[in-house]
Amino acid sequence: MLTQDSLIDNESRFGEYAYPFETPTLEQLQQSQREFPSRKDIEKEEKLATRRNSTDCFRKLPSEIREMIGALLLTGDALNARLASRSMSELFYSQTFWRSRFEVNAERGFLNHFLDQLQHDKNPFDWRLLYHNTCKLQCGTSFDLTVKVWETCRWIADALNFQASRVATAPLMEFGGRALQNYHGTIWPGTHIETVILPPDLARVGIAVVMQHGSNATRVTGLEFICEHSPSMSLGYRTPGARLMKEKEPDAREILFPVSVDFLTEEFLYPGLQILMEAESLQGYGIYRDSEGICLLQLLRNKGDSEIVGLPNLEASNQEQYQFRMDKVITVTATLDVRGLVDLGIRGFGNHQARSQDWYFGKNIFDLL
Repeated sequence: MLTQDSLIDNESRFGEYAYPFETPTLEQLQQSQREFPSRKDIEKEEKLATRRNSTDCFRKLPSEIREMIGALLLTGDALNARLASRSMSELFYSQTFWRSRFEVNAERGFLNHFLDQLQHDKNPFDWRLLYHNTCKLQCGTSFDLTVKVWETCRWIADALNFQASRVATAPLMEFGGRALQNYHGTIWPGTHIETVILPPDLARVGIAVVMQHGSNATRVTGLEFICEHSPSMSLGYRTPGARLMKEKEPDAREILFPVSVDFLTEEFLYPGLQILMEAESLQGYGIYRDSEGICLLQLLRNKGDSEIVGLPNLEASNQEQYQFRMDKVITVTATLDVRGLVDLGIRGFGNHQARSQDWYFGKNIFDLL
């Protein structure tokens, strides 16, 4: 049961120690020092307005209608509408348009409660400023749980709308792991999102792993997607000087089937290594992550899953194990920081996602180590 004392106590808790129901305040979210372009020469723009293309149909619409059109579009598309009609450039200065970004099914829908909070506030509020400041969230990372739940709810809404629609459209891709950041485009400071579309001629996936001196666990720094004919693509990076080996080579087999933890520690020490795994029948990934990021990774394949690459810190906090498998993987999305992969997700068709808290990809972790 929540009490006033417990809510107050949460103010002194940070990061992974904060309670998952933490809600950031407006003051927390508006800490950005980012400067915005000022609107100058308004009188000059108004004079030029009469010289605009007479065939511009949007210019003939009331501003309220243009704002309603903008509210139905993604922010990037709405702002780029100025390339088709100068009159649509007014959306950038419209607080009504920026407020629509915080509707529950819009890009900042996870902050929808601010609409109710500010509904009766007589003082004008700068929704554009709040939108720009929340491109990078300036609050405790425990709020990420709320964002994840909102992402899933958005996908469920899209799935129900797709099922109810009788219009012929492209099928909605399913997801596994953290792969729905495109709904909002926000990130946490020090992180960024990368996505690759898997080509049909994917042959191998290189898993880059390194252990820093003094660390108790490895870190997956990147994935390289190697194709038969298409150019290679990557998520993250491979440490310069890392050893390169193929899955079936003797050196790789010694790492995938280690004789001891000490042996693995020596092999993974900086600059680490990259193991090339066969991936023609790739169906997904198994990951083991803690509060620092992804420590271990496994390829899930139709013709037999790969062995696990990496070494975990069993005493780390917030340990999580996930497997996400699909009949056909279309895209792979990674959340990264300067050290490597923080989270991973896939999108495609034929989802077979599963989660385990006590088992290491279906095996007892203490038997493996």
